[in-house]
Amino acid sequence: MRTSVIIARSATTSIIANNCLLAGYVLVDDGAFLGGGSTFHQFMHIGRLVMVQGSSAFGKDLPPFVVAAERNSVFGLNVVGLRRAGFSAKDREDVKAAFKLVYLSGLNISQALEKAATMGSAGRAASLSTSWRTPNNAAFVPQTRRREGRGNLMRKS
Repeated sequence: MRTSVIIARSATTSIIANNCLLAGYVLVDDGAFLGGGSTFHQFMHIGRLVMVQGSSAFGKDLPPFVVAAERNSVFGLNVVGLRRAGFSAKDREDVKAAFKLVYLSGLNISQALEKAATMGSAGRAASLSTSWRTPNNAAFVPQTRRREGRGNLMRKS
């Protein structure tokens, strides 16, 4: 006889809107906002202060502080969420630098982590870099560029 166990663990400060589907073994960190109707595959990790658009679908881990939408796409940083969570201007700049290093430098994850170690990201920005150091080498959602005229989510904080 086969038994199915579904475990979805969420932090107390996260918001999960109606009709979200979290498959078994999904971990949701503090301050995450999951829009209505979004779907998450099993064995996923949703990082701290992630903002997910409704009706989106994900099968890969979402690193902290990102805006995620559509299907397995990151569109930038959750700058408003960082500000509301009390991140200083310096911390926000450090997080942006870590994000740009991983997503915009053209380096693979291993190379970006090596470079981040030499840069010495400190404080809250370090959690963005260290989130890629997972024991199971999970895949992370790639960044998708915004189409012309749709705004820039990397705006000045």
